[in-house]
Parts: sequence; structure tokens; C-alpha cells
Amino acid sequence: MPFIINLWLLHVVSASVFAGPIAFFGRQRASWRWWELSGFVVPFLVWLLLMLYGKQPKSLSNVGEVLYISISVAVAVVARVALGPRLPRTPVAVVLLVALCSVAAATYFFTPLLPE
Repeated sequence: MPFIINLWLLHVVSASVFAGPIAFFGRQRASWRWWELSGFVVPFLVWLLLMLYGKQPKSLSNVGEVLYISISVAVAVVARVALGPRLPRTPVAVVLLVALCSVAAATYFFTPLLPE
């Protein structure tokens, strides 16, 4: 369990390094809701459940896939800020959360088994 928590912290910290400044400086363009923080948790859980129970062979070397998901969080924040004043915020946030979960699943399915 501590390994999973450390892995999630790696995900959150690496995503925050990129997404944090963008969200802070773009807060006038996109007003944020508290539930949008689930973008840091839900995609990671999708990936983790696939890693634990999926049929595709994976190794400990594949934990670096978390960084791909972290980058997608930053891209979603950029999209949220860019689309903020033009489109309704709740549908955009939901679509981006679904997109993040899709990226997490695609990361699992399209990243091959890496040698240890």
C-alpha cells in the first residue's frame, strides 16, 4: 500500500508542477469547482485498477506510465483554461475528466511490457 501511495504522490506532484501555474494564472478565465480536483485521482485509479487486474502483462518498469497521465492532466488544464470563457464550464470539465480516464486506459493498453 505505501508503494501505491508514493506512486500516486509522484503522479500528483509531477502533474501539479505543470498544471499548477497554468491553473493559478488562468483562474480568471476558468473558474474552478472543487470536484474538478478528481482529475488528479480518477485517471490514476483507472490506470491502477487496470495494472492490478488487467490481462496485459506488465512489470515494475511500467510504473513510469504514471508520468504520461500526469502530462495529460496538464494538457487538460490548458484546455480548460483555453475553453473557459467560451463554453459552459461543467460540460467541459466532465468531458475533460472522461478524456483523462481514456488517456489512462490507453496508456495501459498501448504501452508494452517494459523489461525490468
